[in-house]
Amino acid sequence: METSITTTDRTNILAMAKSLRDGERPQQFPTLKMRNSKNPTSSVKKGEFYTSKIVDGKEDITPLGANPHVVILHRRYSYSYFNKETEKLEAFTNEIDGFHPNQKVDLTIIAPDGSKTLQSFMWPEFKQWKAQDEELGKKLTFKNIMYCVLGDPKPENVCRLFVSNASVTGVKDGEKTGDYKNPLLGSFTEFSKMFTYSGTEYCMSVCELGSQWLETNEYYLVTFKALMDNPETDECIALLGGLLKSFTPQKNVVIEPSEVHFGVPELVDSKDLPF
Repeated sequence: METSITTTDRTNILAMAKSLRDGERPQQFPTLKMRNSKNPTSSVKKGEFYTSKIVDGKEDITPLGANPHVVILHRRYSYSYFNKETEKLEAFTNEIDGFHPNQKVDLTIIAPDGSKTLQSFMWPEFKQWKAQDEELGKKLTFKNIMYCVLGDPKPENVCRLFVSNASVTGVKDGEKTGDYKNPLLGSFTEFSKMFTYSGTEYCMSVCELGSQWLETNEYYLVTFKALMDNPETDECIALLGGLLKSFTPQKNVVIEPSEVHFGVPELVDSKDLPF
């Protein structure tokens, strides 16, 4: 799809994305979620979607139905460790934009008393530490974070969707994991094959989200379907540019336990996968 966004505009947007290498995090956005088999949200049917945000200390939920339409603006990654025994988040990193020598990774470790310790790495150093550290490093799981827009391409309609590895690759019922090299129809990886990487490619398509129930596994996958060309591509690219400008140094970020998932980045050779 051709748009009126110039080559210079696109280059500037990509430059902004590549410059996000420190512990950045934008303002808090609502989270786009799907009610899975173990999700206690009673006001939303299993396999359907909703947005969640905290208002006056309480969760505010907006049901979206079974197949909401979104435009994916940007994709980031992060690591975290949620202790299932204590039901507490014990460590998390900043959101990561790439896996290159200049990528900074800030790891926040949360002590039992709630105090926080920050450790900073460059990506190669972090990757090596994670592979060797038995106490924490090997426990960290990797996740995808999709910044999406629901409805009109306005800042107030931006939300974050956390995508599990199973939904990135697709999983056959009864199997434990998917195959990144052979993604299934409906997976995010299969959906992304329709695009040529440019940094703004997802803005060009309206994506229909859905769910797939795995009977043996007893959970739902999030599915992705390219519905149509996005008639508001220009507006979404401009929104992406504003979103990238809004990223600010990470402060005391709190990640909900329900946001702790993991996934696989595109455009990374299998031998360089970050887990």
